[in-house]
Amino acid sequence: MRSEKEKLLRSGKRNWIGLLIAFAVLFCTQIMESIKSPFITHISYLGAAVIIFFLLRAFQFERKIKQNPELAIAMNDEYIQHIRLKSYRTTYWVVSVIIVSLLFLKDVFSLSTESVLLIILFALFFTPAIILLIIDRGM
Repeated sequence: MRSEKEKLLRSGKRNWIGLLIAFAVLFCTQIMESIKSPFITHISYLGAAVIIFFLLRAFQFERKIKQNPELAIAMNDEYIQHIRLKSYRTTYWVVSVIIVSLLFLKDVFSLSTESVLLIILFALFFTPAIILLIIDRGM
């Protein structure tokens, strides 16, 4: 059970990292939307396909855990819950700082409202996952 749990945790981390990279690619193509290039469009489609691939892997991961209830209990132990809660707490403060900073820096860098919203959405998605991976690696 221990080795299977460790294997699933490593697989889950790799899946998170892949999903984060794919979302970053898709986010960058959204920022460069003003550039009308077929290359940017193809990269956007490729990023969306990779996101779908990693989401399917996440569903497979969830199905594997549901098939084995003992493994599900082992995967949701106090350590994992502690890391998750610590990540959410840190995320709240980091995203709050990002939003307040954007309110002040919006006029300095002449950012449009759309780009500010994209940056906030990017931060809301990436911050908890990145902090979760950092905290888990450090402990």
